[in-house]
Amino acid sequence: MANLIKGYSSLHEEYDKVKHKVTLWAVLMVVSFFAMLEWGIFFIGIVVCGFFLGKYSKLLKLKRSAIDGERTMNKVCRKLPESYTVVTNVELTSEGKTHYLDQIIVGPSGVYLIETKNMNGSVVGHADSGELLQHKIGRQGGRYSNRVRNPIKQLGGQLHHLSNYFKYHGVNVWVKGVVYFTNSEVKVNIASAQVPIFTQSARGAKQLKKHLLDAEANGQVLSQQDQQKIVAILTGQTP
Repeated sequence: MANLIKGYSSLHEEYDKVKHKVTLWAVLMVVSFFAMLEWGIFFIGIVVCGFFLGKYSKLLKLKRSAIDGERTMNKVCRKLPESYTVVTNVELTSEGKTHYLDQIIVGPSGVYLIETKNMNGSVVGHADSGELLQHKIGRQGGRYSNRVRNPIKQLGGQLHHLSNYFKYHGVNVWVKGVVYFTNSEVKVNIASAQVPIFTQSARGAKQLKKHLLDAEANGQVLSQQDQQKIVAILTGQTP
């Protein structure tokens, strides 16, 4: 089992704050409804409360999805060989900006930056596109689609900043990218992808482990000393 070093994540705090707002607007909506029945007023109040209740309910669902995706990815990372270390929720500064990275795997086969997405439905598109299409089926059976950011494009910028961060600390290492879809009900078809894409629905945990071990077998080995130095950089243990 891999060594998992958890960094600070604000997801749970953000979820609790949004949940509090949902509860507040739900209570206000009920109060406005009974006030309207009693005195025939507060109709506008119901409309306003309904608007904010819908807004924060949608945000709450997104936060919940992010938390679920984070938990799933951490479970996947723990299943990696014990020779690997996974650092989560890394905060770094590069080119004057602060960046937040979900999971970074460090081990004999090198350094891997994981871009995690927790989407369901069918995700299709081209690797070079700025956006992908997500096709979903609603609760009533209706089909609908929406555009989502291409995680491969997001990963490219993150790889650039992470590599520069290592160079700043005196380590010249090739950082490889991985995209992982954590939802067990997702199907992904991204054409011309130059980075490995794994899905929880297609035994992604085993496939990721195999990918790392195959790299080791092909002679892509990072020394133990370099691994320790990289982990120290990621965890803020270097001056």
